[in-house]
Amino acid sequence: AFADPETKPWLDKFYTLNADWLADDRRKLLAFARDLLNSDYAGHRLTFALFAQSPPFANMAAVYRNFDFDGPLDFVRRAADLSERTLATD
Repeated sequence: AFADPETKPWLDKFYTLNADWLADDRRKLLAFARDLLNSDYAGHRLTFALFAQSPPFANMAAVYRNFDFDGPLDFVRRAADLSERTLATD
């Protein structure tokens, strides 16, 4: 598309940022970023980052299951001047 005589003027116009960033350099940078993000290595690194120890949702679920909500709930109850019945568990 960048070499096509019909589309080249449009792509040059909209991909050129200034005298230092011409369309061809910007296209090369975007292609380089795409190649890095879509490479096998990037996929491996993303998988490792998300699932090396455990997935993020498993960590959040564990925190939620083990968090002691009594203190924060009482703090909010007192700060909002709520009655004791708001903390009823029946």
